[in-house]
Amino acid sequence: MTIPQLMPWIGGPAKFDAGLSPLVCPTDESVASHMIESDAKVVDAAVKHSHAAFLRHQDATAAKRVEWLLAAADAIDRIEGEIVRSLILFIGKPRRAATFEAKRVGVTRLANSGSANCAGYRRKR
Repeated sequence: MTIPQLMPWIGGPAKFDAGLSPLVCPTDESVASHMIESDAKVVDAAVKHSHAAFLRHQDATAAKRVEWLLAAADAIDRIEGEIVRSLILFIGKPRRAATFEAKRVGVTRLANSGSANCAGYRRKR
């Protein structure tokens, strides 16, 4: 079985030459994946990209930002099963608690936007 590598997502999938550390599953102590050790190059790339994104979108309207948040919440809801599996595998959370946590992720993200309900937007379910 191939062990996945968790690499940075900086404006898309990014590859860097950096060391990897094992991510150990707490339930059986197997190596679930390898995670990149973010050095200065990785951090600099992330900061540069996020600053460019800020400049590109700083004048976006509240309605546009709500649209982005709704899309993000829907995307999170579509991978709920994967989130549950990850919570169980990577942090050893019991299935019932992991399912509860995964179900509230998209809703929490949307609720934290604050402006979604004020603007009269409703999520499609």
